[in-house]
Amino acid sequence: MAEESDSRENYEELVKDVSRDRSGLEATLAKKMERVMDYLQLAVVVILVILFGIAVYDLGLELYELIITGQFYDPISLIGILETALLLFLIVEVFRTSVAHLEGLKVLPLVVDVAIIGIVRSIITFRLDDFQTMTDAVLASLAYAIILSVLIASFFIVHRQQRKSPEKHFRKVDN
Repeated sequence: MAEESDSRENYEELVKDVSRDRSGLEATLAKKMERVMDYLQLAVVVILVILFGIAVYDLGLELYELIITGQFYDPISLIGILETALLLFLIVEVFRTSVAHLEGLKVLPLVVDVAIIGIVRSIITFRLDDFQTMTDAVLASLAYAIILSVLIASFFIVHRQQRKSPEKHFRKVDN
């Protein structure tokens, strides 16, 4: 009986040692994977900066072309310019969100801002010709209206909370 008890204690001690070693290994692996994710996210930020430069150049070309051809007052052309400008705002907000996340800050206000810009861009470029039936267009319009309403409500809630306690929104996230 004493031998069985010693064997069991040795076994339990061995299991504890293996568990400790595994948790140390898992923690090390988790830290390395987190570092890899940070580098990948940094690469995405660099790509966003490049995309922003390309989009600014494209906007400049579009404006130049519209002025030269005299189509600057054409509503369809102006919608195209607005679409490109809103795309620039989206890139800027996604960039800000990525940088804030890399710095360990809470990003909910920025995410809400990005979502609002995205839905406004979709609403501005909304065309009835893109739908097969009028019912589809009305349903899409209704969906846009609901999404925009929810996002505006979220915007006011998040930003009101942010004004009340800015340190909660612009401090490092506790890990």
